[in-house]
Amino acid sequence: MRIAFEMNMDESYVQSMLKLLEDAIRTIQNKDNGGLSYEELYRNAYTLVLHKHGPRLYQLMKEVIEEHLQNEVREIVHKSLYNDFLATLNTQWQDHKVSMQVIKDVFMYMDRVYVKNNKVDEVQDLGLKLFNKLVVNHSPIKSHLTTTLLDMVSKERRGEIVDRGSVKATCEMLMALGIKTRSVYEENFEQPFLEVSGEFFKMESSSF
Repeated sequence: MRIAFEMNMDESYVQSMLKLLEDAIRTIQNKDNGGLSYEELYRNAYTLVLHKHGPRLYQLMKEVIEEHLQNEVREIVHKSLYNDFLATLNTQWQDHKVSMQVIKDVFMYMDRVYVKNNKVDEVQDLGLKLFNKLVVNHSPIKSHLTTTLLDMVSKERRGEIVDRGSVKATCEMLMALGIKTRSVYEENFEQPFLEVSGEFFKMESSSF
């Protein structure tokens, strides 16, 4: 027999737990998380979801991730457009992946209960979508990314040496951002690449 009981929590206590988790996310994103107690963080997230505060917790997590991507990551990538662009983008992408894995572990119970029951994006998928939307899809990063990749392909065809590792890493990032589809990769590289290749081979054939 299941006994029903009231699960009210004092609002100030709820706010203190939300603030603790908000600060923890920021600390994780800044790669300064050595002193965090993951057991305590998981317990706080668990308690909030258990007491029906999943919507607030999810929204808070989303907003903190968005803020970091907009104000920190995007600015870093934007400033590198003409100076180690791909390397900088890939570094920020790797850092984002690592931080999202840690955040996912902290909010594991929310993923299993609130996310599943309310059919919203899982933490990992949310992180991918936000990185794509706020960084890769942001102008002028989006157009510069495609132009840079095509330019490197063109240089290699002319016999010049290019950083294949950066190209490969960027293409892998685009594939990952599609979340089990090729849509992001196709939009940002494959389709423009096929168009340029068609023009290239057309010019090559006309020279004979």
